[in-house]
Amino acid sequence: MPLLQTPYRTAVLSGLLHSVGSQVASVASVAFDALKAYLVAASDTGVLLEKVLGDLRVILSANLNNSRIFCPAITTAVRLLADDDLAKNINYTASSQTIVAIIMTSCRGVKQLKSIERISGSLKL
Repeated sequence: MPLLQTPYRTAVLSGLLHSVGSQVASVASVAFDALKAYLVAASDTGVLLEKVLGDLRVILSANLNNSRIFCPAITTAVRLLADDDLAKNINYTASSQTIVAIIMTSCRGVKQLKSIERISGSLKL
């Protein structure tokens, strides 16, 4: 996953979130474990995690009306933010605006949503 430290990070993450945010538990688990291992092993875990969360925010904002991308992106964000090992490395002062933006984006238009997966993902976040 060294591509997460290149200018192609957003594109790589865009593809990776379909596996990490998958509803198939075995696929999601393997993909998340690999992503987590890479992030934890990185020398600048906090900075890289902040960049990944920033890219997730961009992906969520760009795909508000596309549940095929939005739902796995929310699930990926939930998994990243809920993981204890990664939470230790988040600089909440620097990342607070990004995290708040992710939460606000995930809850946008929740009254009109018809997708149970999208509503439950927003609630988990």
